[in-house]
Amino acid sequence: MNKEEIFSYLNELPLRYDREAFDKFARKSKLRTPCPSVHVVGSNGKTATASYLSAILAAGGHKTGLLTNDIYFNPLGAISFNNVSIGEQEFASLFEDSRKLYEKYGLSRWEILVDIALRFFKEMGAEIIVLESSLGGEMDASFLEDDDMRLLVLTSVGLEHTEYLGTTISQIALNKISGLSNEAPLLTCELEEDTLNVVRDYARDVNSDVVIADAYHHQHLVQGRFHFDFGEYKDMMIPSEAEFLVKDACLAIQAASMLDKQFPVSKESVFNGLSSCILPGILERRGNIVFDNADNPDSVNALLRSFQTLSEGKPIQILFASEKDKNIAVMLPTLGNGAENITLTTYPGKNVRDEKGFFLYSGDYPFVSDPLVALNQIEEAHPEATILITGSKAFVGYMKEHIQ
Repeated sequence: MNKEEIFSYLNELPLRYDREAFDKFARKSKLRTPCPSVHVVGSNGKTATASYLSAILAAGGHKTGLLTNDIYFNPLGAISFNNVSIGEQEFASLFEDSRKLYEKYGLSRWEILVDIALRFFKEMGAEIIVLESSLGGEMDASFLEDDDMRLLVLTSVGLEHTEYLGTTISQIALNKISGLSNEAPLLTCELEEDTLNVVRDYARDVNSDVVIADAYHHQHLVQGRFHFDFGEYKDMMIPSEAEFLVKDACLAIQAASMLDKQFPVSKESVFNGLSSCILPGILERRGNIVFDNADNPDSVNALLRSFQTLSEGKPIQILFASEKDKNIAVMLPTLGNGAENITLTTYPGKNVRDEKGFFLYSGDYPFVSDPLVALNQIEEAHPEATILITGSKAFVGYMKEHIQ
């Protein structure tokens, strides 16, 4: 298979939220985590926190592998070593080495990415790896037996995947952290008291200490980049105009400080790591078009708070597509609060809403089946507008690949 064939193969695989087949595969292939690991779980902010932490550790001179869940349409972007994505030939070689086993056990795309990433990190001699989870917890393929876990980071908890994770915030939080092991500490975002008590009880049972994230201060935008203070770290900077990323950057700083005994980093390394870490698909601009991966109510609310910044005083036109399992009943009205108009569309892939999937909103928002045609129509009708493409990581990835 060439690169395009491999990517097409991965993108056509169905989603799955159990790991029985993957465990059989892992035992057969003797898959192991090759070095100490940090796991990043949560509902929002996982990719940013994991990416910032990886960049900090790499800037500190540590050989660092990173796996994120940003795998749609370009899986190469999900796997990197010392801030450099895996190469096409390396990816294809690792894929072909285990392709027959992937097919034998019917692995999902995420399970395949986990396997390729761990074998790549071993080949590269990684000293520490940062692994973003997909669903999170014990059911996620990124958690393996005998994992030398040094830290687990919980970025946030929202009502998502309730059929698998539970119907309350406390249940979901518990499932997210259920992979906690090896007496590793748990760094968590601020939680409601009842949820925090559940988390602490679970951590106590596995001899883990719980650390609550510290507060940050003085966040302000300077020439499209957010500056902020975090404890002893003064005037830190991220190359983004998304204020909600400041929280994720601070989680990464605190995570790095908790790893400092074995993987020390200087304040200069922290600054250099953060200031060089650009996150694709998060308020990413191309002229008057802005891409954002927001795909659930919490991330859409965070995006809404950035509308004033991203609009640059212009009206906002939204082009929106989503998977069938996303809560568009909340997402669309929230986005509508800050936009001049929303155009609904669809794109190739599994579990994607088509026009029928938006039928409840047909009276509120126009639907155009071809997203590229829809984008052209918006540009022609609203040449002065800021166009926001959002609703799904996969949709954002698709549009980035197809817009010249």
